[in-house]
Amino acid sequence: QDSPTQNYATLNPLFTKSVSANFSDANLKYQGSSDGAIKFPISTIVIESPAYWESVPTGDVVGVGLATYDTADTAPFGEGPSTFSFLYNGLIRTNGTTLATVGTYTTGDIVGQAYDPATGEWSVSVNGVWQNGGNPVGTVSEDYRQKLTPALAPNAGHKTINYGQQPFLFTPP
Repeated sequence: QDSPTQNYATLNPLFTKSVSANFSDANLKYQGSSDGAIKFPISTIVIESPAYWESVPTGDVVGVGLATYDTADTAPFGEGPSTFSFLYNGLIRTNGTTLATVGTYTTGDIVGQAYDPATGEWSVSVNGVWQNGGNPVGTVSEDYRQKLTPALAPNAGHKTINYGQQPFLFTPP
C-alpha cells in the first residue's frame, strides 16, 4: 500500500510523443498506438537500488526494458545507446546491437525484470522462468547505471506494469 514511507513508481504520462497514448489505472496501464512514436513511457522513479518489476502485455507485443530518465534517443526502443530492450521475439538489444537471444513472450505472459544499478546487471523472466540460464542478459555501462528507469516499447495495445503496488505473481530473485 502506498504511503509516505512506501512509495511506488508509476508510468510518466508526460514522457511520450504518441498523440494517442492513454494512461489508466493510476498510470500503471498504458495503451499506445502505432503512430510511429519514438519516445516510450518510462517510470517516474530512477532505479537506485536492486529492483524487480513485472509487466503484462495485452494486444500488440513489442518490448519492455530500461531507458534513461533523460534520454534524448530518437532511435527506436533498444536501438539507441540509452535504451535496453527485451523484445517479444527474445532479442535483448541496446545501441542497435543484439546482446543475447532468449525465450520469447506474447500477449498475457508475465514479463519480470530485475536490475541492480551497482553492478549494472539486468535480468529478465517470462512467467517466472529466468532467461539466459538465470544469468543476467546484459550489463549496463557505468555511463547509464544510475539513470535508468523501467520502460515500455511504444506500439498499439495495452501494457500493465506492477512495481510492487500489488503482490508480484512470481518470486523476485
